[in-house]
Amino acid sequence: MNIQHEDSSTVGRHVGPDVPKLLVTRNRRLLQEFEVKASKVLIGRAPLNDLVMENPYVSKYHAMLIFDNNTMYLVDLKSANGVYVNSHRVRTTVLRHLDVIEIGNRRIKLLHRSSHGALPDVEPDPADTSIMKTVADMRRTIADKFLRITAVKRHKSN
Repeated sequence: MNIQHEDSSTVGRHVGPDVPKLLVTRNRRLLQEFEVKASKVLIGRAPLNDLVMENPYVSKYHAMLIFDNNTMYLVDLKSANGVYVNSHRVRTTVLRHLDVIEIGNRRIKLLHRSSHGALPDVEPDPADTSIMKTVADMRRTIADKFLRITAVKRHKSN
């Protein structure tokens, strides 16, 4: 399920005590731990990705993590179902320690205490990623908001 490409050179690779780590969970269950050793990590359903997620709601090439100068960036690769960070849909964002990424029905928690903008130290718990809303919950929330706005506009026009 996890394919990590190995490279004999150290160019673009991270060495040292604080290598960023991703905790991948589903339904409060830890599926895998992934160390971010390369400067770019491709996430998706296809077997050529660095972090493979076998799920029909995950695009073949869903998202990319870019690690540069102690900062982790997340880029949505025009995926069909989008990428959420801490329950907010994003296209590109800077990640911080303990941020939770939602891709399909998987939650990915970033552990990187020395990242720029890191929050105070808290003991990581992979189970707390389950508090995130599901994609269906987010769609309902957006639809409800749209219906409320439409109703207000109709009321004002009458």
